[in-house]
Amino acid sequence: TVDFTGTSPRVTGGNFNTYPHSMIAMTACYLFQFIFNDLKPSCGMFSPMKYIFPKGSFLDADHEDAVSMGVPTMASCCNAVHTCFSKMLYASGEKDSVQACWGTTGTPVFGGLNQEGQPFATYDLAILNGAGQGAKHNHDGTDAGGFTYCAYGDFGETETMEMQYPIIPLIRNK
Repeated sequence: TVDFTGTSPRVTGGNFNTYPHSMIAMTACYLFQFIFNDLKPSCGMFSPMKYIFPKGSFLDADHEDAVSMGVPTMASCCNAVHTCFSKMLYASGEKDSVQACWGTTGTPVFGGLNQEGQPFATYDLAILNGAGQGAKHNHDGTDAGGFTYCAYGDFGETETMEMQYPIIPLIRNK
């Protein structure tokens, strides 16, 4: 059972809400990448699992709620799921199965006026989508796992960001 009881209420003045099915999909990415990486992805694997999403929480969005920042919300919650599974594996004696998670969505948010004098606010998706993953106590993980929860995702081009916003990324590994 993955129990999200105690989750904060829906965010009525923001866009950080998400839907239960999206959170289940995000935890599936985690489970298939770390715990069951030798199994082919299958929805049938989830039949014995139970998820609890409190009604009215930000993980149980209403049809009128804003959800555009739901992916970073899910990524942060999935980091918590990863931490719980790691602690369970470690306590069970399966220490060799414990690995570092994707990281967080702690990417810089910035805003101001763009080149045309229009206000903007955004964040650098390359940092969010370029997190490393998979380090264990006895070996390093990957330096840049890419878009960790989307097998065919991309960072986006630095040049496009530079044309849209008055910023210059100093380092970008792709």
